[in-house]
Amino acid sequence: MKLIYSGPVGSGKTAALINKYLELVEEGIRSDRILVLTRSTLDVSRWRRELKAPALGKLNVHTYFGFVQEQLTSYWPMVEESLPGRLRFSLPVFMTVEAAHYLMMQLVEEKLNQGGFRDVRSTSYAIAIQLIDNMNLAAVSKIAPEEAFSRLHSLGTEGGAEKLAAYRDAIELMKRFRENCLQSGSIDYSLMVELYTNILFKDREYLKRLDGTYRYLIVDDLDETVPVAQDLIVHFLKRAKGVFLGYNPRGG
Repeated sequence: MKLIYSGPVGSGKTAALINKYLELVEEGIRSDRILVLTRSTLDVSRWRRELKAPALGKLNVHTYFGFVQEQLTSYWPMVEESLPGRLRFSLPVFMTVEAAHYLMMQLVEEKLNQGGFRDVRSTSYAIAIQLIDNMNLAAVSKIAPEEAFSRLHSLGTEGGAEKLAAYRDAIELMKRFRENCLQSGSIDYSLMVELYTNILFKDREYLKRLDGTYRYLIVDDLDETVPVAQDLIVHFLKRAKGVFLGYNPRGG
């Protein structure tokens, strides 16, 4: 069964989806067979609060990023085999957004001290945020890092020598940041998404296990999902026994 609950903000879509979850459990579906994807950690908290009773097992309520993090941890040996070179570490360490910004800022400040970003009038913190955001947006949009760097370089060539120099500095630091993450086994959002999208989600054995684990999918705020999350939803639409979606036609 596939259902879309459509309506504007405040129309009761989330309440309807929660009721659908409870109906499934009352019908005898184990809660660990139902995957719920929500927009934010606040929404995850709301779902968990309202699903206290009669859930019969583990509650799989996540943001897309939370789900990916859990999957990478659970199936890390599959991922590790495909890491570049001889990089190996027992379990991944997931970097917070704040940590990623801080580490990138250290690279930016080092570059500034070397005369980089000469014509960029901004703080090291603001530049770091922009660079991390570029990497995150490329990852969730399924744009490979090298392709993203190539696009940025093309933009730079259209803006004269000063702009090109700034874009080259930016590309250099994004590459260094990624190399540092891989070498240290610290995974930021962009690397997390890339590892899941390009390794796990393309692995037949993993997909077989995924299908065997979850038979039902519930998505709250479908309109707010990123492209890589939509790929996961499409996968379940083709294979799950039931998919229930909340959609705001005026949303993102």
